[in-house]
Amino acid sequence: SCLQVRGSSQGPVPSADDPEHYRDRRKKDIHNMIERRRRYNINDRIKELGLMLPKGASEEMKLNKGTILKASCDYIRQLQKDRDSMIKQQQQQNKLENAAKQYADRVR
Repeated sequence: SCLQVRGSSQGPVPSADDPEHYRDRRKKDIHNMIERRRRYNINDRIKELGLMLPKGASEEMKLNKGTILKASCDYIRQLQKDRDSMIKQQQQQNKLENAAKQYADRVR
């Protein structure tokens, strides 16, 4: 027989000369290749994030995946705060310009 018994709960295992063994091996190999490609993609994006961080933030700490992700989150939060602050300043500037224009119109 070409089947061996692995254990009572596992059931029969195809032997190396069985076509089912090659099909299972091929499925595993394809899955491993897809998983490896996924890991490479994640690692490449993390490295890209590390390169996008401001130089001061990246020089003072050892950049591994965790620190790159944390520093990226911190940097994005800071950018969001800066953007919100600039929007408020622009709105305030617009209010002041409108008030100045109204006063100028009254003076004429």
